Amino acid sequence: MNHEGFSSSSNQVLGNNYGSIEEQPLIATEIQGKSSNWDTFLQISCILLGTGVLQLPANLKEGGWIGIFYILLAGVISNYTGILTVRCLYHIE
Repeated sequence: MNHEGFSSSSNQVLGNNYGSIEEQPLIATEIQGKSSNWDTFLQISCILLGTGVLQLPANLKEGGWIGIFYILLAGVISNYTGILTVRCLYHIE
């Protein structure tokens, strides 16, 4: 395909395939490395904890002193539901 003043053969001569979609796959076909379950858990935890910590100042600014109570209440409820989940996982009938 020729565009004003550009030769399609010049890319071939120089070995430059820039812009050639046929030469470059859109999706990686090889897996570069594998993560263990522990690595995956740590990566997800860091993402969730990081976004939560970054949001704390804005929440405290908007919520005031009662916001601290709600944050602590959410932590207690999350802890309790985690305990219930583990109990259900190991419950034998």
